[in-house]
Amino acid sequence: MKAIISWRHLEHSKVLEDRINTKLVHLEKFSHRISQISVILTSEGARSVVELKIELDKAPTLFLKEESYEIHEAIDNCIKKSERQLKEYERKVRSKKSDKPI
Repeated sequence: MKAIISWRHLEHSKVLEDRINTKLVHLEKFSHRISQISVILTSEGARSVVELKIELDKAPTLFLKEESYEIHEAIDNCIKKSERQLKEYERKVRSKKSDKPI
């Protein structure tokens, strides 16, 4: 899995980058199809915006966006959303495979 982190209107923070990378590695347990994840961190006035683009092998790309006044809260919420979406996608794939006639 390749992770790309972009910063818009924010100073680069090694601590924040390490935190994001550890959370992104955690996502691999929900789907083995993840090929690349792009994270865009933006500051819009007092709000912080986190955007995730998760590219899956032979599957649709997932786009997630979360806004909050705290950057850490926005990151956590966005990761939680992505976990739910990955679980749901994997559940659908498994149910389609089990529905096929033999």
